[in-house]
Amino acid sequence: MLLQSKEYEKTIEELNEKLLSYEGKELLHGADTIHDQKVVQMISKQHGMKELQKLAKMVLKEDPHVIVFFISEAEDKLQIVCGRGEALSYDMNLSLKEVLPFINGKGGGKKDFAQGGGEPVRSAEEVLIELVKVTLH
Repeated sequence: MLLQSKEYEKTIEELNEKLLSYEGKELLHGADTIHDQKVVQMISKQHGMKELQKLAKMVLKEDPHVIVFFISEAEDKLQIVCGRGEALSYDMNLSLKEVLPFINGKGGGKKDFAQGGGEPVRSAEEVLIELVKVTLH
């Protein structure tokens, strides 16, 4: 019985990966161009931090010329994932650190990929607009 449930968990995980992969391709297909830069942005109420990170990495692997800004509004907090493709030189950690004070947040990362979270004292839309502004100013 336990073995069977482990197999089910594995199948569910594999299906979730496939769903994320399709979602990543859809998001990339609908990317915006802001100041001549391709940007994939999303606000999600159902994805948690781990899923957003996976999704962001899938999108970045698919296109090295894209910037990703994902915000999760789950569980009474805002969580942010931002990254850039390897062909770009934006500092995503710096962008994140500029925005975190708006939500009393904490976080960090590297120049190519950063994540953090905080309180929903600002809307996810406002945070997203600010992220775009500080990164592509």
